[in-house]
Amino acid sequence: MESNEKVREAVEEISPEPVQQEMKVKPAEPKAKVAVKTAEGFLAGFVNNTLGNRTRYRNYSTVVEGGVTKLIYTGFSTSFNYTAQKTETKVDGTDELAIRLPCGIVLSNANRLKYCGTHVVFGGQRSYTYAQAPAQAILQKAGAIPVPFQIFADAKLNLLASEILEKAPEETITVTVKTWKNNEWVPQDETRHYVGACLLKVGEEYFLFDIDREELKHKVFNPFMVKLPRAAKTVAEAYELLKPAKVVMAEMGGIQVERQGEWFFIHRMDELPELPPPPADLKAIADNPPDARQMGAETNAHYRPGGNYCYSFSDSEQERIYEQRVKELELAVESVRAYAPRQGELRQGNNRPNRVEKFLALNGVILVSGLVKHTGREHRDVMLKGWWEPVPNTAVSSWQVTGEID
Repeated sequence: MESNEKVREAVEEISPEPVQQEMKVKPAEPKAKVAVKTAEGFLAGFVNNTLGNRTRYRNYSTVVEGGVTKLIYTGFSTSFNYTAQKTETKVDGTDELAIRLPCGIVLSNANRLKYCGTHVVFGGQRSYTYAQAPAQAILQKAGAIPVPFQIFADAKLNLLASEILEKAPEETITVTVKTWKNNEWVPQDETRHYVGACLLKVGEEYFLFDIDREELKHKVFNPFMVKLPRAAKTVAEAYELLKPAKVVMAEMGGIQVERQGEWFFIHRMDELPELPPPPADLKAIADNPPDARQMGAETNAHYRPGGNYCYSFSDSEQERIYEQRVKELELAVESVRAYAPRQGELRQGNNRPNRVEKFLALNGVILVSGLVKHTGREHRDVMLKGWWEPVPNTAVSSWQVTGEID
């Protein structure tokens, strides 16, 4: 692989004044054609629209689909056919590196590439690293805006119809990863490149892409994309739109607020007030489960009163009555449990639930306390001391970003 200094000189030769991150719409018409003698020049020429009629340089090529120009990397491998006595070439696969929208803006793919890897000219299969591939670095330096293409596939959105409203600066972040050493998983810090937050508009809908900033404080890398409830002009405004009114009012009033993923937790009290007892009729049902044996059923040693297994009735009417009483028991037990803290679960839309150590409905308000764990392990555990009201964010939809993100 050529040195970073050579790569820098090659890019600067093609594009002496790289485009900055400010959103300036480029003209869609091609600029003056520039001779291409290197892979770096071809990549930078694509971004700056100076390739003219040139559509290929070794493994790199361009193709026009629906008025949009795509930059493609094709991975090849060769083998010798002893029967035919010749070397044969086959296509291993392709990576979509970048696209030029009809307005002239170029978006580069910030996902971890599969085929275009450690060498600029021929690519080379990617090693298992979270750093940018040289081709990605060249595209970004030339002015392309890095966006993880996979999030559009996951969210079933048309990338070609997207509009970038604001692109935050790229970052260097530190996360904790586990490495297999001496027959055990050892946590260690790792520095990674991150493209930065991005506010997008697709049609009349607005989307925010970023990594969870709360998790990043704990060196956890958790990229996400959410559909906003209404229009936003900046990334900062998008984040504010995700806060429900209760959270905004709590913060204005100086009330402590914690967050885990899509859930905000508002501190409401340190200790619970004296709770009322459950109604006597409900407690009577909950404390006296029906016994199938007393209703004429045959049971085995595993049967327990109120159970719905290990019994058999010869009288179908008695069986129906027993099953009805079991349902009444289950409802009564659940109702009685609501009068005291118990384990519970929080779920927002189709997202994986958060399990809470203590859960209680008090005067129509849900309160939680203790350990809160996310079942998907996408978020760190949160320990809540006292009692907190859980409130989901205002996102219309959300997606966890899959695949590696540079």
